[in-house]
Parts: sequence; C-alpha cells; structure tokens
Amino acid sequence: MSSGVEKDRFDGLTGEISKLHSLLASGCYGSVYLAELSELIMFLSAAEERSFFDANFEEFRADFIHLLGRYSAIGIAPLRTEKILVAAETFRRFSGSDSGESIDPHTSRIGKELQHLKGILNGSPKFRESGAQGLYFPLIEISGSEIKAGRLDKIEITLTPSKSENQFRILSKYNRADETLPLQIKTSFLNARSQLSLRKDGRSKDYFNVFVSFTGDLGEYSGDSLGAILTLSFMLELYNFYYRQKT
Repeated sequence: MSSGVEKDRFDGLTGEISKLHSLLASGCYGSVYLAELSELIMFLSAAEERSFFDANFEEFRADFIHLLGRYSAIGIAPLRTEKILVAAETFRRFSGSDSGESIDPHTSRIGKELQHLKGILNGSPKFRESGAQGLYFPLIEISGSEIKAGRLDKIEITLTPSKSENQFRILSKYNRADETLPLQIKTSFLNARSQLSLRKDGRSKDYFNVFVSFTGDLGEYSGDSLGAILTLSFMLELYNFYYRQKT
C-alpha cells in the first residue's frame, strides 16, 4: 500500500476517533453516539484486516454492545436503523465468537422493531392494531448546545410501600446533576395521587418508594417538559397498585 493511501487512512481514522471522543466529552451517549460507532466500524472494515479492526475498535467494543442492547428502532428514521444493523453484522464478522454472538439477540429484536415501524409508516392495518405497549414521549438528544437527533423513549415506574415518607429514586447508570427532573417526578407523583381521589378511600397518607427509569437510559435526562407523561404514568401505576387486584 502506498504511503499516500496509508496517510489518508490514518487521517480518516484519527478524524473518526476524535469525533467519538468529542461526543463523549460533551455527554452525548445515545443513538447519535451509536450511529458514529457504526460509521467507525464500516471505516475499519473497509481494510478487510481483522488485526487492524481489533486494534482500533477495542476501546469502543463494550460501548457498542451496550448501546445496541439499549437501542430501539421505534421513533428513529428507518435508514439510520438499517445502517446500524449493517454495522452490527460487520462487527459480528470481524469479532470473535463471544462478542459476535452476544449481539445476536439485540439485532434480532431491532430488526423486528424496524419491520414493525415500516409497517406502521406504510399504513398496514395489522401493525396499527398491534402497536407498542406503554406511554412513549419524544426525546431530543443534545451534545453541548447542539441538537443531534430526536427519538422516542418510555418511562418505567415501580412503586413499593414505605413506612414513613415518600422516597424518589432515578435508576440510571448516569449521574444526575440537574435538579429539575427530581422535582418534576415528585410534583407529578403528588398530582397523580390527587387525581385518583385516594383520599376518600383513606389512602391519601400512604407512602411509597418511587423508582423511575428510562427504557433507553442513554445519557443524562434533563428539562422540565416531562410533567404530563410522568403524571399519566404515575396514575396508571397507582391505579394498578390499588385497584387491579379487585378487577
């Protein structure tokens, strides 16, 4: 290979890795980061050298597998998902059996979600009638002050009885420096309780351990626009907690 081609490949590799490091430094760890990892996979695979692939992707291997496991095609442009699936298959081809096989359940699930989404977009009655369960909300991924992408996410809530006071916990691998979200969670929970008229059943003084998580969990969630979806989610969980056993 000529020195000019080697230099071009080195410069291209340096640029791709620098872009990934910049995204991480800015706190961008969602579908945008996964898409960039997919671009790096395709760049490295073009050389058709497994040693070259392994040497330059090793530091990102665990991130790619983790993000693929958290990725959902719902609410994402189909073309982006298709590129990620192609990169996943390429990753499997260049990786050892353990790493390659570990992503098979993820790619299978994502492929089914993609077909479901395409069915909805194409107006298929079959897919309209069997929509995804749960309450979804729109999410904007931001790196620094720049909007990178939009997607859908879902809130998951667990309630367990508490003896003396309400306790609120956000279950995530990321630190929560933003105080707006915890305040929204507490306010929405109290609003949901008042909407269900628990007072007449003598249950308005019940206390709970409130656990909140996000299905994607691909970064730090912040902002003050989750009040409605949180309140509805809490109303459903409280209703199930108190009344589902009676139905």
